[in-house]
Amino acid sequence: MAIPIDVSGKTQSAAAWVNLGSAELVEVPCPKMNAGDILIEVEASGLCATDHKVCGGHTPSAARNVIIGHEYAGTIVAIHPETHTQLALGDRIAVNPNIYCQACVYCHSARVHLCQNLRALGITTHGGMEKYAVVPISQAVFVPPHVSPEAASLAEPLSCVLHAFDKGNVRTGHDVLVVGAGPVGCMLNAIVRAAGARCTVMEPNPARRKIVKEDFSADEVVDLDALPGCDGRFDVVFECVGRTDAMENALTCARPGGTVVWVGVARPDAVCKINPYLIYARELTLRSSFTNPYTMQRAVRFLADGGLNVEKFVTHKFSLEDFPKAWEAFERNDGLKICVMPNKSSAEIAAMTSN
Repeated sequence: MAIPIDVSGKTQSAAAWVNLGSAELVEVPCPKMNAGDILIEVEASGLCATDHKVCGGHTPSAARNVIIGHEYAGTIVAIHPETHTQLALGDRIAVNPNIYCQACVYCHSARVHLCQNLRALGITTHGGMEKYAVVPISQAVFVPPHVSPEAASLAEPLSCVLHAFDKGNVRTGHDVLVVGAGPVGCMLNAIVRAAGARCTVMEPNPARRKIVKEDFSADEVVDLDALPGCDGRFDVVFECVGRTDAMENALTCARPGGTVVWVGVARPDAVCKINPYLIYARELTLRSSFTNPYTMQRAVRFLADGGLNVEKFVTHKFSLEDFPKAWEAFERNDGLKICVMPNKSSAEIAAMTSN
């Protein structure tokens, strides 16, 4: 029988948004559970473009000094006596960071992601870039034993991508364009192809074009110079960059009757120039996608079934003690996905990556 871990009165390392523009290692008290909480030993925590926006001051709801990390997974090591759950010590979970109030009009109309009182672990309150993290039991999603820590940490971003995919109403045989071959674009490519549609990925970075073609088997990969030939070609277009020029260009690529989904996160002060006549004449559907309502379990199943090549997707792994190096690699846009493993040493990670 597993024995609960008691971290009360102890301190631990964590990565937090302290100074504008970056996250840094700090020493903090280990978190305390309240009724309804569990304590997890964090196995893996991914860095995401949202972390960069939070630390850059571009996320209005973000709290200064917050421990970042909203893409994480771990093992349950303690359960508060007043937490009611069928999960047990030793179970592994992925964390849904989005906490809904369950009281506003949107929560009552099954649109919880639009909650008027939305809180988010790693953004408005402490997240998972730490060794031990307290998680409300409502946010815990069971992960099967055979799913790797790195894969489990991808459940949250994949759940957001699944919601975006649903917005596109992709059908078998559709011709789909994904703009951007970053983590979101590569995930969408995998999901689109699994649905029996054809996927073209547009990406200006030659290294990422190579990754999405060779490691994720995109049907076609093109540079931005192919844009004129994409005019009016695709049934569904997913914009995954969050740049206004990419958002504008995405509209021109949709065929008459097509759908465009804005997935990328633009800055709050960004402004697009849109041709309304194009939308009218082609009778386009323009949609946006925000967070991950009701898709976490689907994401875990997709990962458990091997729907994403996780070994190729997670290109860099770091210990928490090497977080400064992880952040530098993240800012350089190295590889595809950077994963921090807070309870592994640098030597252990080096041994893992050398095998």
